[in-house]
Amino acid sequence: MEVTIYYAKINLRTHILEVYKGEKDLDRILEQVANSIRDGISYKQVDNYQNNDSNDIIYTFNNIIRLDESLNKGILGNITKESYIFAKQRDEFGKRKKIRMKNEEEINFYFDIMNEVLAFHTTKRFGHRQFINAMKVLINKSINTYIEEEKYIFDIELLRKAIDLLDIKQELLKIDDLSQLKINIIPPNPNKELLSKIRSSAETQLEEMTEANLTGESIIFESDAPGGLKIGSKIIDEKLSRVESLHTHLTGQDAIRNGYLKVSAKSKSGRSYSSNDREPVKDKIQLDEGDYKIEFANRCFNKLKSVFKL
Repeated sequence: MEVTIYYAKINLRTHILEVYKGEKDLDRILEQVANSIRDGISYKQVDNYQNNDSNDIIYTFNNIIRLDESLNKGILGNITKESYIFAKQRDEFGKRKKIRMKNEEEINFYFDIMNEVLAFHTTKRFGHRQFINAMKVLINKSINTYIEEEKYIFDIELLRKAIDLLDIKQELLKIDDLSQLKINIIPPNPNKELLSKIRSSAETQLEEMTEANLTGESIIFESDAPGGLKIGSKIIDEKLSRVESLHTHLTGQDAIRNGYLKVSAKSKSGRSYSSNDREPVKDKIQLDEGDYKIEFANRCFNKLKSVFKL
C-alpha cells in the first residue's frame, strides 16, 4: 500500500520566553503534552455560517499508542473526522435525489514530541489543512485539560518547500501596486543546541522580544498612493530582514521553514501573495498491510530525521 506523507512543526507560543530564561523546562512541557494526548479527546467544528448542525464536524483522537525509545518515545495515533455527506440515489420511482449520510475519515500520524515535529497522511475528504487545524485544536485542548493551573498555546505549521528571504522579496517585486504587506514573526522554538546558544547569548532581537514579553510581532505596511508600496525601500527591507537576525545560529531559511516568519501581501487589483502558499513537502512510502501501524511509525520516524536533520 502506498501513502503520501506530509510533515509539520509544532511551536510553543506561550512560555517560550520563560524557556529562554531557564524558568521553564521545554522537555518537561513536551512530556506533559505527551501524557495529555488520549483516546476520546474531541472537539466539534460548528457551522456558524449556515446555522445548520448537519454541517458540523467532530474531530477525535483515537488509537493513541506511546512508543518506546527506539522511536524517540513518540506517539502513534489517528484523528477521526465525523461529518455528513450527500450522495445521489434513485428512489422507488426512479428519480435521483440527495441522501444525507454519515461519513468517517481517518488520518494516522506519528508525533515526535521531543523534537516538536510530526508526520501524517491524508484522505480525499480529509486534507492537510483540515488535519493541521484539527491537530492544533486537539493538542491545545489536551494539554489545557491535563494542566489546569496554566494555559498553554501551541501552533502547528505545515512544512513547505524551502525558500529564503530573497525568494520572498523577489516574489513581492513581481506584484505591481502593492496596497498592503503583513509581516509576522514569532520567537523560535529551538532544539537543544540552539537553546543553549540562546541562553548563553540571546543577541539583540531576542533580547528585545524577551524584555517586552513578546510572543509575536506583527507589522502592517499600507499604501493608497500611486505605485503602491516600495519593497526595496529601507524601512520595508529592514523589517523583512529581521527574521535573519533572530540568532546567528538560525538561518533565515530555517526560520521560514519552521513558521517563525510569515509574509502576506495584496495589490490594489486584488492580486495576493502568501509565504504559506508554497507547495507542501511530501513523500510517498510503501507499507505492508500486515503490521501497518508500527511500520508507519518507523517510516515516519526515519523520514522526519532526514527532513528536519534531527
